[in-house]
Amino acid sequence: MSDSGYGAQDNGAQGGMGSGATPPAGWYPDPAGSGMQRWWDGARWTDNRQWPSAPAFQGGAGLDPNTKVAPGTPVYTPWIWLIVLLPLLSYALLPWVFRETMGQMESIMTSTQYGTTTRFGMSTLGPANVVSQLLGWVIWGVTVLFAWLDYRTLRMRGFVRPFHWAFAFIPAPVYAIGRSVVARRRSGRGIAPMWVAIGMLALGLIVTIVFVAATVSAVPLPSTYR
Repeated sequence: MSDSGYGAQDNGAQGGMGSGATPPAGWYPDPAGSGMQRWWDGARWTDNRQWPSAPAFQGGAGLDPNTKVAPGTPVYTPWIWLIVLLPLLSYALLPWVFRETMGQMESIMTSTQYGTTTRFGMSTLGPANVVSQLLGWVIWGVTVLFAWLDYRTLRMRGFVRPFHWAFAFIPAPVYAIGRSVVARRRSGRGIAPMWVAIGMLALGLIVTIVFVAATVSAVPLPSTYR
């Protein structure tokens, strides 16, 4: 971005900004001497600043974490939406898991009724539960990968120090929430993934409660408990 002769001073009566026609809106060298670029809206300087694209992408040291991105910079990526919607895959397996778990509960009740003992462990888990657990690990790993891709995309767009992708290793919507908060600070937008992630978490809790209640109520009690 060349300064085109503009941006020499922050005061419109001094230097290049006041010496001729009003320059068009755009990024110009910060007249305050910060070494950054500052957004001129066509009439006045704003508080939005950014480092030139190369330092912003390459560096973390010495950069102001409160640096704003250019107005209109895209704040959402496909990766963040995939991250917050991935739990839907595990919810899709619940009917299968429900039927299998109900059958196991009936076996426990039947064995108790006839004085036998049925032990359940990892080796006796049915295919639905095994697939559900494996899918959970796959979702966790894919979430970490998508978080890294999302983090990299934000840096390439000029976001300085976006929320770090490594927080995706925590098996909770920590990355989606932190990412949304930091993106909003940098751009004034980008909070939507946080609300979607919280909604998905609440949906998961509700589905789990309904699943457990339905499983317990669907298993008939043996005659000794009636």
